Amino acid sequence: MEYIEGSWSAAASQVPEDVLLLNVETTGLRPSSSFVCMISAGYRKGDFLFSHTWLAGSRRDEEKLLNEIHKLASSFPVICTFGGNAFAFRFLRERLSIYSDASLFENSKLIDLQKTFRPLLRILPIDRLKKEDVEHFLGFHRHGVKTGKELISVYQIWERDRSEDARDSMLLHAREDMCFLCEACKLNVYLDFLQANWKEIHFEVTPDGILFHISLYSPVPAEAAWTNQYADFSLSGQSAQVLAIPFSGQLRYFLPGSCSDYYYLPAEDTAIHRSVAQFVDRKERVRATPETCYVNREGIFLPVPASFQGPLFHTSYRSVPAFTQFEKEKWQQDSSLAGKYLAAILQSSD
Repeated sequence: MEYIEGSWSAAASQVPEDVLLLNVETTGLRPSSSFVCMISAGYRKGDFLFSHTWLAGSRRDEEKLLNEIHKLASSFPVICTFGGNAFAFRFLRERLSIYSDASLFENSKLIDLQKTFRPLLRILPIDRLKKEDVEHFLGFHRHGVKTGKELISVYQIWERDRSEDARDSMLLHAREDMCFLCEACKLNVYLDFLQANWKEIHFEVTPDGILFHISLYSPVPAEAAWTNQYADFSLSGQSAQVLAIPFSGQLRYFLPGSCSDYYYLPAEDTAIHRSVAQFVDRKERVRATPETCYVNREGIFLPVPASFQGPLFHTSYRSVPAFTQFEKEKWQQDSSLAGKYLAAILQSSD
């Protein structure tokens, strides 16, 4: 078995220091007939990434590889890989069970970046979260063997002939996988944005609409722009902009509770509670229905999902989208109102 340690300065600021990055190479897809031929792991300390790679000389070395990763992983509360839920974690556990009763990753939180970043498919210009698609988006270029499938034949040459070229290709692939995992962790910046984890917000009223300026904690690795039914979004560097087009005019607020508690006044186009309606001439009132149980409000409004917490306004009964009232001075005094609005339109799946 070959064991190689390494360290290098890496753009790994998005990798928390309590996380172990993990990549596994196997001789096939089935744990019943294939084995683990190489494991690479890495973690950040300060501005450096420290890596450990174990390369099997043959199937006989697999138990040693598994024992070594079990020992290292036990000291990390979080294990992070790309595609781990579907493959790496399962494969390692099944293969270790052949040699030991030990439970791999028993006390660790397992994170599969491929699954974690799935919400980003609706905002980034990628159709899939396959490794090669993420690499292309991030501008990450490999110089060695690109896929695990291609690596199998390289490993077979190493196992059979002990070719130094084959060994070097295996180790280069392991190093590039660690670099890729560091790069992939940068996608957390987009996820933080979607989850309303930002530094500060301010806005301005422009001829095009209400423009929100957002400061991020870290720069995005690549520019991104998208539109949903509520606003236009763009991210660049360490900032984001959101342009929302307001509605100016009259909307309806549908009153809470049962419409049987209200009367509708056709002449005034408004509903009133029955406790007040008793003072209105019977000819001027009718029983309210769900469609007429409203009061009108003039103002400036912004579109929001129906799940938005707060008074909602509509053009008609149950019309989509709903609206929240935008009151400039109030929003300037209380920045949490802008944050609440942006979080709602970002996280909505409507």
